[in-house]
Amino acid sequence: MTRLLTLYKKVIIPAFIIILCTFALAGCKGSSAGADGVSTIKICVAMPRDDFRCDYVRQFASDVETGTQGRVKCDVHYQDEYGDQLLIYDDMKKGKVDVSIIAAPYFTDIVPEEGITGLPYLFTDHETAWKFSECDINREVDDKLEKRGFKVLSHYCGSFRNLSNSVRPINTPEDMKGLIIGTVKSKTLMDMFSVLGATSYSYVSSELYDNLNRRTFDGADWSATTFYTNEYYKIQNYVAVTNHAYNLWNMVMRTSVYNSLSEEDRAVIDAAAKVSAEGEHEAVHQNEEDIFKKLEELGLEVTYPDLKPFIEATEKIRENYSGDFKDVYAKTRQWLDNR
Repeated sequence: MTRLLTLYKKVIIPAFIIILCTFALAGCKGSSAGADGVSTIKICVAMPRDDFRCDYVRQFASDVETGTQGRVKCDVHYQDEYGDQLLIYDDMKKGKVDVSIIAAPYFTDIVPEEGITGLPYLFTDHETAWKFSECDINREVDDKLEKRGFKVLSHYCGSFRNLSNSVRPINTPEDMKGLIIGTVKSKTLMDMFSVLGATSYSYVSSELYDNLNRRTFDGADWSATTFYTNEYYKIQNYVAVTNHAYNLWNMVMRTSVYNSLSEEDRAVIDAAAKVSAEGEHEAVHQNEEDIFKKLEELGLEVTYPDLKPFIEATEKIRENYSGDFKDVYAKTRQWLDNR
């Protein structure tokens, strides 16, 4: 009996612990390389799988697998598993996710300059905002992010953020007063709404519909595609095309995973990301024009406010929140003035 107990303690228990740890680590891993030399990268996006933008994510995955002749496999996951970009970002930090598409301002905790595109009313049209995302100023910002562990493969167009509510149409800043607005976890946007006279609270994407339906929030800010795809038009009556912040999304890959691949496979990934982003960008623009027409057909009142009073009212927000990257902000303003 004593010998059996000794065997149990020295052999069986340690073996059992090793097995448990193996399964635990397997559940936490992102990329993995099998014995056959095939690397599998885990791609997670906070969008429904039937969102048209996911077509371009799947195109990226297919192009990578084909271009690498199967040396790199892609495992794609959607909003039903990951309901929020911040949750995915957290899992990328932990090494559980390898590739995702995340709003640039979410990276300000490690690279403050990534907040430049999220400043309210810094950009007023799609073409200018997109050109900036590909210019040297933003490229230098993305290079800093790569050194902090996130390689920017390309940029997706999350488009401009607009407003909806169930109380009244928005035509002037004064119409914002007293409204309770749900927004993403961004102190910049929350302070912007405060300056405009509204109260705002951050939301988790997967919970927004319920919060609007229960009237916890009077309204929310979003991109047109997100508003339509998630069917918020069923519970909101008014839409205002305020274009108050450009929603640049970084298509990122963990730098360590990117560097672990061969030069040939990295080139395939770079090319696939570029093609994917260009297709998504064009589709978003075409889709957005149709969405506002569809919303009017569905009975929503869509307004197009004069943006000048909104821009003037939020100047202090742009100045205050560029404090952590004044040099980049000054270069950006100069770049805009020269266009």
